[in-house]
Amino acid sequence: MNQQELSTFEQLCSQVFGGDNKARQEAENLLQGFQTLAYIPKCQFILENSISPFALLYSAQAFKKAIEANWQSLMNTPRSVELRSWILMLLGKKAADFSNYVQGALVQLTCSLIKYSLLEESQKKDLTEILAHFFQASIAHYLIGLQIYNRFVPEMSQTMGHSITQQRKTALSFRDKSLLNVATLGFLTLRKLHNRKLIVSDANQADQLRQQALELIFQCLSFDFLSVAPDESSEEAGTCQLPNSWRSLVSPDGVRDENSMSGVPNEGSNMKLLFEIYSTSSPAAAQKAMQCLTLFGSIRRSLFPTEPEKDAFLNEFLIGITNIIRNNTGLREVALHHECCRMLARLKSNYQLVTLLSAEAFKDWIAIVSNFSVSTMQAWQWAPNSVFYLLTFWSRLIAATAYIRHDHIPLLEKNVQQVMEAYVKSRMDAAAAIVSSDEIEDPLEDDQLKEILDLFPYLTRLAYKQSVLFVTSLFEKVIANLQQTLSQTNPSEDNVTILFGQLAWLVYLFGSMIAGRMLLGYSEESDKLDGELSAHIFRLANFIDNCPQQFVSIIPYEHLQMAILYFLQQFRKMYVGEQASNAIKVYAAISDLLGSCTQTTVIELVVRKIIANLKLWSAKRVVESTLSLFNDLASSYSSNKLLGAQEITQELLYNHLGQQFKFLETVEDHKNITQFYSTLGKMVFYCDDSEKFDRFTSSLSQVLELLLTFNTIESFRQPEAKNAILLMVRNLTGISAACMNKRGYGMLFEWLYPKFFPIFHRALSALHDNSDFAAALLRFFCELTCNKIGRLNFEISSANSILLFREVSNVIVTYGNAALAMTVVSDPYKERLRGIGLCLTMMTNVLIGNYLNFGVFALYGDPSYPDAINTCLKLAISLPFVDILSYKKVSQAWFAFIDALCNVQPEIIAKLDPSLFDKIILTVKEGLQSIDSSIVLECCSLVDHIAEFFFHKTTKSKDPNLARMYCEQLRNVSRTFSSLLIVLMDMLLTENCSYQWSVSRPLLSLITLFPEVFIQNFIFKIN
Repeated sequence: MNQQELSTFEQLCSQVFGGDNKARQEAENLLQGFQTLAYIPKCQFILENSISPFALLYSAQAFKKAIEANWQSLMNTPRSVELRSWILMLLGKKAADFSNYVQGALVQLTCSLIKYSLLEESQKKDLTEILAHFFQASIAHYLIGLQIYNRFVPEMSQTMGHSITQQRKTALSFRDKSLLNVATLGFLTLRKLHNRKLIVSDANQADQLRQQALELIFQCLSFDFLSVAPDESSEEAGTCQLPNSWRSLVSPDGVRDENSMSGVPNEGSNMKLLFEIYSTSSPAAAQKAMQCLTLFGSIRRSLFPTEPEKDAFLNEFLIGITNIIRNNTGLREVALHHECCRMLARLKSNYQLVTLLSAEAFKDWIAIVSNFSVSTMQAWQWAPNSVFYLLTFWSRLIAATAYIRHDHIPLLEKNVQQVMEAYVKSRMDAAAAIVSSDEIEDPLEDDQLKEILDLFPYLTRLAYKQSVLFVTSLFEKVIANLQQTLSQTNPSEDNVTILFGQLAWLVYLFGSMIAGRMLLGYSEESDKLDGELSAHIFRLANFIDNCPQQFVSIIPYEHLQMAILYFLQQFRKMYVGEQASNAIKVYAAISDLLGSCTQTTVIELVVRKIIANLKLWSAKRVVESTLSLFNDLASSYSSNKLLGAQEITQELLYNHLGQQFKFLETVEDHKNITQFYSTLGKMVFYCDDSEKFDRFTSSLSQVLELLLTFNTIESFRQPEAKNAILLMVRNLTGISAACMNKRGYGMLFEWLYPKFFPIFHRALSALHDNSDFAAALLRFFCELTCNKIGRLNFEISSANSILLFREVSNVIVTYGNAALAMTVVSDPYKERLRGIGLCLTMMTNVLIGNYLNFGVFALYGDPSYPDAINTCLKLAISLPFVDILSYKKVSQAWFAFIDALCNVQPEIIAKLDPSLFDKIILTVKEGLQSIDSSIVLECCSLVDHIAEFFFHKTTKSKDPNLARMYCEQLRNVSRTFSSLLIVLMDMLLTENCSYQWSVSRPLLSLITLFPEVFIQNFIFKIN
């Protein structure tokens, strides 16, 4: 590249980063070749000679992409080491000339080159030797060296297109040879800066070095030492698994390992250094220091061989935290305050309560932390996200009290009671604050609400009676204020809103406290207290349903309804149904406050509440929670039996269409409609009473009778008819889902067949272009064909299974032909792919249901089975490759259908045209590499079935003509089919495969078919 070409390149890069859209697109097209291996020399020339930051940035990024995409061409060649040496030399010479973002891009490129070269080197080098010259030059070079380390250390815990085995080997070598030295460098840099032994030009440069050193320490402590790639979601509960060689690096004062080779001078512990850095640094550096301290608190205790060392480490850590909180050091900053709360939560996950109690500093520490927690609760608006971590800390602490001596309980009881009361008061304040300010987010809308309610019971169980007295006194005060406010002529909406919000919080907390019975055990006294809490809520439920209608629309009223449903759900779990035998004291306590109360009384109250909610509410979450409670009651045999005995329930069963339920009027609300009728179906089917079933379906039969009179396409296209048939199909889907035995399914089938099935076929013929109706009808037939718990078990003399499949075949063929005829659609998934997926699922249910003899159809010349199979196969093959893999539900249905077909009739797949067979195998190849384990297992299964079929037909067939035909077919598809063997071998040998047995089965079948491919690939892998 000459200077003129360089100038042109710089202009194009300026357009890429600063031009308009058209100019940017044209420039990117012209520069596209720079991301290939052939242009690496040009990238080097540009980086050495250009002064344009845009050109430097683009060439660094293109260089990195070219290396990552083409490293296989450079591996095991001198060029790989040359490139690494070149980039390090470039940074060493021109580091000061580059802008920050160019430096960042070059650091990324450097890390990639170093990592790739280390992956291929047989003798892994010590990284500190490679980068040593950066720390022997200027401070600017020192800073770049730290940046390289900070980028490189986390990358060593990630895979970069290489096998996991190779990646782990390199990562472990880096851990053993270099990581301790890198971490030591971070601490030495930090100590030199703290002691002013590192000469810097100004405070800004010192702050940059401090930030980079702290980041390096954090990355080293966060390293995946066990090479297990833990899930990031488990970060809060993780333990820092430092090797024994790191002991002196983290040992407390007075405990040093004389045999350590870490090179850290004995100038005080590094933990104490981090506490000092936290106290004296800027907020950004202090936050990173706190994050490092959090990791210190997570270091495994077994790192220290003796109990005195373990106790000294913990004691120093607790003293450091105590001093920070006592002096309020940095805690006026929200970020630092939040990090302190995270540190407390993570500390308890690493230390048992017994260990904490044995520490000398525990009493002072727990008292300080208690006051800190109370002040945080009181200032919840300032640090709302920190409250969750404090609740986590205290709940973990109290959960372990069952394993300590009773003389320690009073100390914890006093402190946790203060925290609990502060938290409850903060929720009362929050309900008032959100009314006065639109900027405050309502904690009741927080996604963490459920997790908070799971944590709260632990805060109340040490002094349960005192806790109950506290929350009930608040509850009675709020109820009295609400009654007084509502009695006014024109009650203030703001006051009502505040009181509803406060009640919602208290009801949620009541339910959480009752749920603690399962977590923390119970006694007669605690059950009696639960009864008192329950009596308050049962009285409130009746009161709230009679509130003036003008307040129904306000959000806190909706929250209150959700809270009552949550409480009723928790009460059901603890004291209704099978658990009622241990709930005598609860019902006795409720009876003392409300009059005679039994399970039956509670069930009646709950059902009335459910019906009231369904009539009054259209808000989706209220309806969903109400139906969930109703369904859970019907799913238990004991509570279902009690439900069936209620007059109000029987009225609901026999007059369900006459109820004025708002959600039934919403055609789009299909999930709730199906759920509602599924619950009613459970109540009908639990006793196998045909008379009860007939009474339940009588109102549905009247609607179906009316629909039978519609004989033309135009009649079904009328809005009223369309809505009626759509609602009916969704109702029937729910009822079918509730059938769990042979008798129940028989009653449903005999009711619908043969009289009412023509309705479905006519409606589908008329409304197949209505995607919502088509999907609803197909879902109904999917449910109808699903043989769960062996319910499709007709008598041996019955032809019902064949009759059912004829109807299914009719539906599949009707919809399939319509779907295949579609050419232009505005929403591919909704209008076409969804329906095809449901057809495939329906046919899969039939194939694996084991209730139909498919040979009967061929024997008697019935085309139903071949028509359905051929239609489904056409639908499956018609799906574009991208669509199958892009939509999860479609891909699951597609792979399940192919798997079922290969299991039942593999010859259908084996006889396909080679081009179609190749398409299926290519899709399966992608499926084997899916992150969805169910898809991978189905792909393994179907490959095994096809390979086994080919093996038997080509080697063991008694018909030579048939054997020759399959041999020819196997030769035609061998190239694509054998590629699966390589994929499966890679899964077993180079990946962390968690289902080796499932993968090994198709692998064996493919090896018998393609032994040469196996041997060739195996030799390649070894070499």
